[in-house]
Amino acid sequence: MAGYTHGATRRSGDVHTVIRTLHQREKQLLGEIQRLEDEAAELRRQFVAQRRETAAARWQARRLEHEIRSRDWTQADWDALLADIRARWPEPDEVRRQRLQLVTEECTGRKAA
Repeated sequence: MAGYTHGATRRSGDVHTVIRTLHQREKQLLGEIQRLEDEAAELRRQFVAQRRETAAARWQARRLEHEIRSRDWTQADWDALLADIRARWPEPDEVRRQRLQLVTEECTGRKAA
């Protein structure tokens, strides 16, 4: 009987060790889940901010394009527009350069015709 009691106590101790280990692992995993949720929330905030910036830039580009197409341009107007664009976007990317070139060609083509 003594051996049985000793075995039951040992097994009981093993169970408590396993439970303690599982509880510690659960705490670690919950901490990791919280960290990942916080990281996901920050990434969502960044995404929304970038989407808003992109939408604002697109709106501004459409407004400028409309202004370019609807005016009777003098050379001084072109110089002022280009200075404004360079001030807003000191190093325009390739898409902006191409779009500006297309709009410029279209507007000057209309004036020449």
